Amino acid sequence: MKEINLRVKVPSSGVFTYPVIFGKNHWQKHLRAFLEKKTFSKVGFLVDEKVFAAWNKEIESFGSSDILLIPSGESSKNINKVIEITGTLTSKGYDRKSLLVAIGGGVVGDLCGFIASIYMRGIPYVQIPTTVLSIVDSSLGGKTGVDTPYGKNLVGSFHFPSLVIADTLFLQTLPEEQRKNGFVEMVKHALIIDGTYYERLMRPFSEEEWPSLLLRSCEIKARIVQKDPKEQNLRQILNFGHTLGHALEHAAGYSLLHGFAVAWGIIGEAFLSMKKKLLSEDELQRLIRDFQHKGLLVSPEIISKLSWEDVRLPLLHDKKNQRHTVYVVLIDKIGRVKPFQGRYSHPFDEVSLKEAFNFLQNIAEDRHERH
Repeated sequence: MKEINLRVKVPSSGVFTYPVIFGKNHWQKHLRAFLEKKTFSKVGFLVDEKVFAAWNKEIESFGSSDILLIPSGESSKNINKVIEITGTLTSKGYDRKSLLVAIGGGVVGDLCGFIASIYMRGIPYVQIPTTVLSIVDSSLGGKTGVDTPYGKNLVGSFHFPSLVIADTLFLQTLPEEQRKNGFVEMVKHALIIDGTYYERLMRPFSEEEWPSLLLRSCEIKARIVQKDPKEQNLRQILNFGHTLGHALEHAAGYSLLHGFAVAWGIIGEAFLSMKKKLLSEDELQRLIRDFQHKGLLVSPEIISKLSWEDVRLPLLHDKKNQRHTVYVVLIDKIGRVKPFQGRYSHPFDEVSLKEAFNFLQNIAEDRHERH
């Protein structure tokens, strides 16, 4: 598979450009080339402990670099871990000329990026995503952050990486559950911008087709981020399924993987699209059938046991809210978002949101009873 170099330009005080290098079995080559071109006082690797167990020889081949292992799972993405790691960096003499390298999924990437954004008021970092979810989503947009007891990613910053190396080689050790978890974000990309891509994702595809599908999602995400790097308007569409999804994920104590929570969120927000008379009931029912067929509506027993109060609080604390109003991205067909008054999200009251939650619970209870 040939390497493809996407470039994301981020308008700011100047124009910051970072490459996204997509390919297979190339991450060590490109990381070495990057490190040889620049002079860093120190290089620290933040690595998911499960990834390190599978790829320790390759990671240790970078010699004098420090390796900080991060326990797998969302529970590592918190402010206490940030304080712990910044303390370690300080004790080891890291300064403004140092570099951090994230090797792992979205948790490690978000955590590393956030630490890089605040340590010494900002140092560079490199993203090497190792999961489907992080390749097509979290590694690409410069969003960093950690969770709090009130909700997901409530403390964070925009801090763009110096380099993203997306290597599909890592996927050969990725569990099937994690593939499906990331596949949800690929489906989301299709639902908001490319109906043809959605049809392709819903058909059976071979292992050999994975790279081209991953690349299509990377292209969609990169194009949107390039037009709106700090989510002032267009980038809101990437939140489709995430307002309800994040609330469900938090309410469930992160026992649901992010992608699966978003899958439930997509169905809930498609329901709200139907209630606004944007999406037809036939298309909503088709989405439900497709998601069930692809095995994306997992753990219905978790959804059915949640109470509205469990979900209500993280919804009301969602970082995208404005003036205490919850905003949701809606679609009017598969492959197209419906704008609202020049923006890409719609205001909803608590009654409507609770109705969407009840709709999801009905689906969950029906699935749970069948199994």
